[in-house]
Amino acid sequence: VGDRRRVPKSDPTGPIWRPTRRWSISTENLYALFVERLFDGPVDKDRTWPNLHTLLQDPARNLLYNHKNLDEDPLIRLVPDCADLPVALRTYFAWKMRLPFGFFMCRRADRGKPPVCDLPGSDDNLMSRLELKSVPIKATRSRREVRIFLAFAYKVMAAIHSSSGRTPPKDEETDLYPVPLTRRALRPGTVFVDPFGHVLMIAKWIPQGIGTQYGRLIGVDAQPDGTIGRRRFWRGSFLFDPETKAGGAGFKAWRPDYVKKGDVQVNVDDKGTLKPVTRIGRVLTWTNRGLRHTRGFTKLSTQQYTGSKNDFYDTVESLINPLPLDPVVRQLALVDALAEAVSRRVTAVENGEAYMKKQNGQAMKLPPGARIFLSANQAWEAYSTPSRDIRLLIAIDSVLGFPDAVKRAPRRFGLEKNDDLDGVVRKVRARLADELARRSIQYTRSDGSKWTITLRQLIDRQKGLEMAYNPNDCVEIRWAAPTGSAERSTCKRHAPSDQRQRMETYRHWFRTRQRPPN
Repeated sequence: VGDRRRVPKSDPTGPIWRPTRRWSISTENLYALFVERLFDGPVDKDRTWPNLHTLLQDPARNLLYNHKNLDEDPLIRLVPDCADLPVALRTYFAWKMRLPFGFFMCRRADRGKPPVCDLPGSDDNLMSRLELKSVPIKATRSRREVRIFLAFAYKVMAAIHSSSGRTPPKDEETDLYPVPLTRRALRPGTVFVDPFGHVLMIAKWIPQGIGTQYGRLIGVDAQPDGTIGRRRFWRGSFLFDPETKAGGAGFKAWRPDYVKKGDVQVNVDDKGTLKPVTRIGRVLTWTNRGLRHTRGFTKLSTQQYTGSKNDFYDTVESLINPLPLDPVVRQLALVDALAEAVSRRVTAVENGEAYMKKQNGQAMKLPPGARIFLSANQAWEAYSTPSRDIRLLIAIDSVLGFPDAVKRAPRRFGLEKNDDLDGVVRKVRARLADELARRSIQYTRSDGSKWTITLRQLIDRQKGLEMAYNPNDCVEIRWAAPTGSAERSTCKRHAPSDQRQRMETYRHWFRTRQRPPN
């Protein structure tokens, strides 16, 4: 790509960007490569980044760096949370490649009712840039173009929430649609939505090697504070339920957009005067019927919802590792994943502790009921850990329950029912006990001293972890240090008693591992 490309002129009354390409298998392939390259790196390291624009501003990662020839990427500032990350990347890619882009406005799931995308006010990149009045008129060309794009991108991210991707599988007014559980369908850029509102993306497949080299499916997600990290596929990070009454979780692809020509009138001045603004049309999406029979895109499929939860995980695991795995090797891989989850929680708790020390003893408000998982309070959203902790408890269950999985599906591990399955299971349990006792994490106590706990000790503290998410508690309580122990002797801060009482009433969500849907 040369560096002397002509920069096309923009119409100040025209659309945010004028699509000159259409979505096709070629653009979808490029999008998959764009996502994979952006988050690439050694898979044995637990990588995190402070925000999305740190990645986009890296020419070695971003295939579309300075693609518009405006030196635009150093001006980009994007800090999406988990629900916003996939749509932020899709918006950015469409802007760079001049592809049509639209989105649906959705109602949140409520009391067992699924989210429905029937709200008015959804928009697309064909809206007039005059509608974005916050963009200054006097600015350099590159700064003006970037600010217009960012104003649109943040408008999109403000409209997207944790229920937007969890629409029922057969709905058509959706940004995403369910795909089959095949290696070809689960490409980088594919979105994963869990039953409780967390959103991830597929970033990379690591093929299974010879002998003990197990394969991996790597995803990425964003946290409320904007940090982005990689996650391996397993029950502790990709939560799934085939139940669809309250919506549809699972792997989903982007519904292809296309342009239908036409003009509209929009309000372009502060006096409310309607004036005609020429537009090239409206962005529409493919129907379910078209996606079931398409040859150019991933086909729509409800395969994920036809079996049990175990069927889902067994199917995806068979794609990641099509050859039989040594059960001990697989058990060690699960312990690796658990250790990564606990290590990430160390950082999250430390961030909360640093924030609380700046509050001069002022307690943070505890949101009511299910809002502890999704609160409008930015500080609570950023520094509490209820969602992370319920996932950690599920992860612990997955690690401890793996020996039973070997018995349930012995052929996945090269075993037959007439083999000594009990002996294999005993061997797996023995190695698990050794690994949990050997591995440890270290955190900083309230007095600044370091304290080390093993994974075995942390697992034994599951009951305490059911009430360890409140930043108003000291860091020792956040790690469920036993009452009266030497470890907890340095604790100087406690959540208000009324908050602890309310947390007891919320405890059943953590005990049953059944968080209320958002």
